[in-house]
Amino acid sequence: MIMLLDTDKLKSERQQRAWSQSQLAESSGVSLRTVQRLEKDGKSSLESAKALAAVFNIKVSDLYANEASLEKKDNIPQFCLLSDSTKTLCATLAILGSVIFTIFSPIGLASTSLAITCAIFYSFVFGLLIDAIRGRGFYNYLHELSAAQIHVSSVIKVQISRLATFLFKPVMISLITILLLSFFIYMNMKDYQKQRIMNLLSNNAQISSVNSQS
Repeated sequence: MIMLLDTDKLKSERQQRAWSQSQLAESSGVSLRTVQRLEKDGKSSLESAKALAAVFNIKVSDLYANEASLEKKDNIPQFCLLSDSTKTLCATLAILGSVIFTIFSPIGLASTSLAITCAIFYSFVFGLLIDAIRGRGFYNYLHELSAAQIHVSSVIKVQISRLATFLFKPVMISLITILLLSFFIYMNMKDYQKQRIMNLLSNNAQISSVNSQS
């Protein structure tokens, strides 16, 4: 099993003990060539990682390369498709637009899919235009990416982590907005409209119950 270790962490732990690479190799039972290679590219077997962690008296997981070390090692650009200032805005617009377009589009899977696709597309284009006006965006990302020496696997891992992090805020904002709007609309409905909604929910519950029993 091959894993990626934090090369800066390895060097720091060794230097804190005033050890040379040869002394570390002798103390850990790992060959000198392996120590030199690990401090250069960080690619290690599980056995070597355990041996180094044991001699440093730390957990093996403490030696793993994190996102920050990957960015530093591979010089991965911080910017992806949209600048940080427009990511949250565009994601929020996409979520809210999908809900609004779905509500006002004709009932049907094709119509709903088209509505969601349009909302995402328009929001993305809107973000690209904002970044283009300010001289940022996709062009700047490609420029930095072409100038960096990077590994594709490292880019994928870092970008997935960033995607999950940045989506959390717009999703929460959209959910809160939808709940508040739904409550406001419901409170301003007339009694017969509220009754229709309750009947619709009741019918859907009955249909789901029948389907689950069958």
